Amino acid sequence: MKQMLGTRGWAHSLRLTLILLGLSSGLFCVASATADDGEIKSWIDVSDLGLDDVTDKMDVVSLNAVDYLTDFTLDENQIPNATPTREDLWRARTVNTLRYRDFVGESRDQIIGAVGANFDAYDSRSDLNASKLWASGTYRAALSPVLWLGGTYRFEYRTRDQETQSTSHNFATDLRYRPNTSYLTVATARAQLFDYNQYFGAGLDQNRYELSANQYYYPFGDATFLQVGVTGTRTDADASRNSFDRVIVSSLLHYELTDEHAFRANARYLDIDYEGIFNVAQPFSREDNRYEVGVGYRYTYSEAVTAFAEFLYIDNDSNTIQNNYESTRSTVGVLLRF
Repeated sequence: MKQMLGTRGWAHSLRLTLILLGLSSGLFCVASATADDGEIKSWIDVSDLGLDDVTDKMDVVSLNAVDYLTDFTLDENQIPNATPTREDLWRARTVNTLRYRDFVGESRDQIIGAVGANFDAYDSRSDLNASKLWASGTYRAALSPVLWLGGTYRFEYRTRDQETQSTSHNFATDLRYRPNTSYLTVATARAQLFDYNQYFGAGLDQNRYELSANQYYYPFGDATFLQVGVTGTRTDADASRNSFDRVIVSSLLHYELTDEHAFRANARYLDIDYEGIFNVAQPFSREDNRYEVGVGYRYTYSEAVTAFAEFLYIDNDSNTIQNNYESTRSTVGVLLRF
């Protein structure tokens, strides 16, 4: 347990209070934004945000979870312009990643290669069962002791109900600035090319372009951090009703209570404006304002085993009847590292 006694403990508590205030106000401090994909990710992020020394060149991470979903809606990044299924469902999912990381020769340049397999299964809707296979490669060059420039290619293959749903090619470049151990700034540009293989008919194929900026603050010299970010997305689909502009503003607090216990709170605001006529009964373009608030708890049993629980609340305020809804996601799971 961090020392929470005397002056040091009081100061630590005060700093935590200030971070929580920053979390609640961070969504309103950014004037405009645009978006990353879909729902809030699990608070356990297997991507390599930091730039620390590589300890294990090869590692395997397996995230396994069970979700209880109320008024469930399909993720926007899985089926564009999807409407809610309006059902309460149980979902089991597993996200598995094999990753290789190393430095290039004697330099501080990094190479990162990864492959993964994700599977989702629903209790009473087998037609929603999905899988995703993917592979990615990243080269990150050290421009200076505090600045890195990276490039990434990622290929994804998705299925739903045992049918090919989509394939995608993803290209990204990111600039990471870390002047000290307290601050990390990440700016990313991304292009994604989706081929939906006539899934749900014609008109879903699309190109998606994103710009994002994220600021991370590590106040205590440990894994505790505050993140504030903004992402902008432009999507051009074959059918105008599936084209949209999206802005996401996000804020996330991860607080390490002890080496074993950690808490997380996150919030996002999404502004999504579609093109084209929604349908004959509603002859106008769809517009959504989406609000998400989540909390999570983690217990680290060992370096190899971490248990976690999460709760996410979603309020989607839409000008279309089908997409005006509230929903929740309750999750328990375990993360395994090998």
